[in-house]
Amino acid sequence: MALVVGVALGASVPAQGASQTLTFENQVGLPDPGNIDGASIPNGYGGLNWNNFYYLNASTYIGNPSGYSNGLVSGKNVAYNAGGDGASLSVSSPGVFTFNSVYLTAAWNDGLSVVVDGYLGTTLLYSQTVIVDTSHPTAPTIFNFAGIDSLTFTSSGGSRHDGFVGAGDHFVMDDFTFTLGTDGAVPEPSSLISAAAAVAAGLGYGARRRRRAA
Repeated sequence: MALVVGVALGASVPAQGASQTLTFENQVGLPDPGNIDGASIPNGYGGLNWNNFYYLNASTYIGNPSGYSNGLVSGKNVAYNAGGDGASLSVSSPGVFTFNSVYLTAAWNDGLSVVVDGYLGTTLLYSQTVIVDTSHPTAPTIFNFAGIDSLTFTSSGGSRHDGFVGAGDHFVMDDFTFTLGTDGAVPEPSSLISAAAAVAAGLGYGARRRRRAA
């Protein structure tokens, strides 16, 4: 099960562009990782800049079984936060985007908390917390953060899954759906427009760099 708690700090308008889904496969701007240790997602992939996000072939991860091997949704690759540390992404050129949805899975700790914050410049517009387990990804988690130019992901907590060799605050990410060039009304940071909670479940498979995941 995945517990999702979201807070929108302002109003937004519906998406105006065509959404796209990044599956972290051998697509334009993202070479095949070529080994089981993974590689850093290069800036420009999907029109975004990536900080501390890596990707690898899920099925060949030497640390399996793990939440990585349960977080794959499509293809063979997944993304993850290297070292279990905070990770972020932003638009490559001036503009905004809408973050629509993503599948998330915990790598090692059941009950892992993943906080996703959406910013326009330095102003926090949205914050949503997802509680995930190692057995499967969310199906998928809906965000709909409109009119932002960057996202941050911060994970913590939970308890180590019995039988896994690794430990840490790592999460697995797959099928990242977003819309570039989508306008949104700039929220008033001090006004709380809505709060929501939902439960979602899914099925998948994933993996992660051994040295930095364990």
